[in-house]
Amino acid sequence: RYQSGAALLAYAGTIVLRPNEFDRKMVRLVLVFSGTALPALLFVAYYARIGAFADLKLLLVYQAHYARDADPFSATIVLGRVASALSGLWPLVLLAVRQTIAILRNSKPASKGEIFQLLFAAWAAATFCIGGRFFPHYFVQTIPPLVLLAAQGLEPDRSRSWFEAHAIAILVTSAALFTAINGVFYWTRENPPSHPQLVAFVDAHTSPTDEVLLWVWQPQLLFEAKRVFATRLLVNEVLIGRGDSAQLQRRPGLTELWPI
Repeated sequence: RYQSGAALLAYAGTIVLRPNEFDRKMVRLVLVFSGTALPALLFVAYYARIGAFADLKLLLVYQAHYARDADPFSATIVLGRVASALSGLWPLVLLAVRQTIAILRNSKPASKGEIFQLLFAAWAAATFCIGGRFFPHYFVQTIPPLVLLAAQGLEPDRSRSWFEAHAIAILVTSAALFTAINGVFYWTRENPPSHPQLVAFVDAHTSPTDEVLLWVWQPQLLFEAKRVFATRLLVNEVLIGRGDSAQLQRRPGLTELWPI
């Protein structure tokens, strides 16, 4: 959903910045954004049909809570997560950055295709900051615009550096090494139960069909104990307040989510 939103914003921005290169501008925008709104309207209509507006509100409240309850900013953690995300994508990022610099340094005005690519990359990168958590897997959302920029820099009708000439081989080699290293790590890694005594206690005092309410931030215990959680939320940090290890305190819970 963030990728599609980034592309729509980039498209609208391109029309605004290059209005003379588009015909029927308002018609284009109305059609595009109407098509975007249609799935959301169908989604709301379905909830209305089954009489579940309260559940829809629960979903929206939870998403809003996640977006605004950011973790304390730590440059070390952010840089580490960015480095982790880039470790397998650095050739793609390098190609995209080189193409971005080439577009910005070109004496000719950027084409509407180039403007769209730059805006798409900027909006997609902005989603990496949602919630202020900077998780490495969030970076996946920036891959489509990076691919578009990188591909434009590899067009055969332009002069290319050694890196650009061998970019495909470098990309394949980097991806293969990243996959092999991660595969070996996770395939050979042993995952014993994190709390064997608690798993044994749950197993001794409940039956396999019982629902268990887990009042800690350890959702993996449900899988280790082979039990079903007692509420709709897999974890209850939003109910009791997220723990903040850096400040050794617990944030306020979200009372709107209690009727679950």
